[in-house]
Amino acid sequence: MKKLLLFIPIYLLFSSDLYAQVDAIRPSNGFRGQTLNTNITITSAMMTSASPPYYNTDVYLQNGASILNCDNFSLYGGFPFTPDSLLATFTLNQSLPPGPYDVHVTTYNFDQWTGSVISVDNVLTNGFIINGSAGIIEGDVYYDANQNGSRDVGEWGLYGKTILLQPQNYTGLTDHLGHYKLYVDTGSYTLTVLPGANFSITSLPTSYSVSAPPSSSGNDFGLYAPPPAGNETQNFSVWTHPMRCVYTGFSSFSLTNNSLNSAGQFGSVTVEHSPNLTFYQSGVSPTYISGNILHWDYSGLLPGDQFSSSVMYNNPPAGDTVWYIVTDSVFDVTFSVLQQVYVDSFGTVTSCSVDPNDKHVFPEGEFADHYTLMNSALTYTIDFQNTGTDTAFIVIIYDTLDTDLDPASIEILASSHPVDFQMDMNGAMKFTFDHIMLPDSSIDLPGSNGFVTYRINPHIGLADPTLIENTAYIVFDINDPVVTNTAFNTMVNQIPLGITSLPDHIKAKVVPNPVSNRSELRFGIQGKNIHYEIFDSTGKKLLSGETMQSSMIIDKNLFSTGLYYYRITIAGGEPVDAGKFIVR
Repeated sequence: MKKLLLFIPIYLLFSSDLYAQVDAIRPSNGFRGQTLNTNITITSAMMTSASPPYYNTDVYLQNGASILNCDNFSLYGGFPFTPDSLLATFTLNQSLPPGPYDVHVTTYNFDQWTGSVISVDNVLTNGFIINGSAGIIEGDVYYDANQNGSRDVGEWGLYGKTILLQPQNYTGLTDHLGHYKLYVDTGSYTLTVLPGANFSITSLPTSYSVSAPPSSSGNDFGLYAPPPAGNETQNFSVWTHPMRCVYTGFSSFSLTNNSLNSAGQFGSVTVEHSPNLTFYQSGVSPTYISGNILHWDYSGLLPGDQFSSSVMYNNPPAGDTVWYIVTDSVFDVTFSVLQQVYVDSFGTVTSCSVDPNDKHVFPEGEFADHYTLMNSALTYTIDFQNTGTDTAFIVIIYDTLDTDLDPASIEILASSHPVDFQMDMNGAMKFTFDHIMLPDSSIDLPGSNGFVTYRINPHIGLADPTLIENTAYIVFDINDPVVTNTAFNTMVNQIPLGITSLPDHIKAKVVPNPVSNRSELRFGIQGKNIHYEIFDSTGKKLLSGETMQSSMIIDKNLFSTGLYYYRITIAGGEPVDAGKFIVR
């Protein structure tokens, strides 16, 4: 600080009433318990045209009533051509609340009219993030193709691998790049990887001993397994924002190559949407558009790679039913042999009043009790939207699993932004969207939304019936949690259809049945608003919608070979008919 005293008289000679805001701070985030060196810059020549900071209290971070002065600082810069800069050290003590902090740098101007020195507060609003942990423990899990214990060019990250943190029994999952992050408090930890079936560890060490703070990176694991024979595997997920009247509707699809085939995957994604939706734009431009069908091709999708796109529509007025069907077809390298087909569908009625922070589950279950077939995998999606008045820097979702769900089976299918996952031994999950920079809805409506989707299995051997419930808590920066609705399923061995016996002349039927190309589902009822649903043999709902017509077309291309069920309801009333058909 003695060096600083020499600057003051010199700079006061350059009398000026100029001042500027803080340009940047690097690094721009840190963890409680960490001592951090930062570089702060202000617009060129502004400190040199006035006087720089003098006291430690002139350089500080502020979040409401919480103020953290720097430990010390020193000046350097490139007057007059480069930004004035200073190096400041901060000790981020454990008592500081996590969240965004304003960066303050006080400079001093000489008022030539009064002969006094005026202090100027230069601010970078929300420029620094204090995270709620003492540090990050991170690394990569990769496929060691040549089993040499090190990661070579072309060796890809492994998706969905479990990282175990002891002694707390925390677990984390790798993302589609094979990367993982665990946010921890002050302490000492042992880090290992659970290789999974058919995999073995090829790298050393096989475990890491780490302490926090500070953060620890490079904790990598190499795994090897013989590439499996047979069809390729993917994680496929479709997300939609609640369809609101007037607004642009938006959805997304995401697929991840979860195979070990270094030749990659080849395929296509099609979205068929209801005629009352008008395609607006997408994150990845479709390969082609034909009427209400959007089509994307992908090729050479390497293991762990992801292909995804947002899709935006112009929504119809409130009360209209909208739907779309998303099909992911996986081919061989020649695009001539179909290997796998994934299908997901969505249908809803547009509304003007929608809670943007919610949780929903697929299958949603049948009737008011949400009956769902026992042992069905449950796919949960947590939607969130920044409806505040400023950018959200961190979004954290807390979600504790129902005790009837198996934590070891969890898979993260998709997310709107990069997300870090960890879970404690009691099934308390934490999804961290660090530095998400989520704009508020008044500035960017589509960009203000986010989501995460995960799939999990119930425990085997549950009683019939068993109620499974889940609620999520969404935290934007340091605000109070937003509590979602409770998503629930009643797990049963057989779904009660509750079909009323009706005369034969009004019963629905599929003609022809079996379906070999295109068939008609004839409702046998005219002049009424008909609601229809189609299920596969496990009870999973594949398609639903409403119509005033007396029939609908069943296209073989939308179904795999097998047995299917349908249910017909007079809109707003009880189910009135059901049946089955075969696709061959």
